[in-house]
Amino acid sequence: MLRHHYSGSIYVCHILESSVLSSVGSRKPFGILTTGLYWKEPLTEATRRIIPGNTHELFVGVWCSGVGVLELGSDGHDHDRQVERCAVEMVEKGAQIIVLGCAGEPFTLLDTDGMTVIQWNFL
Repeated sequence: MLRHHYSGSIYVCHILESSVLSSVGSRKPFGILTTGLYWKEPLTEATRRIIPGNTHELFVGVWCSGVGVLELGSDGHDHDRQVERCAVEMVEKGAQIIVLGCAGEPFTLLDTDGMTVIQWNFL
């Protein structure tokens, strides 16, 4: 709706679209880390629609941490380890960029095999 209304005067872009296109522009493999399993298929399909045709090999997939939005940032749980495990799996599949999905995931710094992911924690 906004794209149609503002066509030609401003560029309207979804957060996922922006993240995917930035990742593709880097020419480095990327994956998406999100919360619940519910998001795996919609994010996978949306990403495949966004990616330009000759760059599909850059997308290594979507990983779901299993940590619900309401559990993010809660104390006394092993949620950070679940998120970290997913990130490590993505790196092992070749990801050099990790796009953070639903609710931003709570960790602020992850260093895996020389790759650092930084996420500002607004929770």
